Amino acid sequence: MNKVINQINQISSKADLQLVINALRQKQNELNAQAVMNAKASFRVGDEVLCRSSAGVERAIIKEMKIKKAVIEIAGKLYNCRLDMLEAA
Repeated sequence: MNKVINQINQISSKADLQLVINALRQKQNELNAQAVMNAKASFRVGDEVLCRSSAGVERAIIKEMKIKKAVIEIAGKLYNCRLDMLEAA
């Protein structure tokens, strides 16, 4: 990884830097899509999950699955939650 960072630091033109930025964004999108696919494959409506949020970790039940989010119920209230914030209970 240090070799990659050193090579990035040696970039001298803005055009070359933009190529690197575009490649990184594309890879980030691919990794995010893979994470969503893995989460969708492991969660189903009705599953009990743990939701990590700024309030801490709370138990929830999945009520609806969307493309990148799930509708979850915590203490009788419904919330839209990103799939990467959920863990199996």
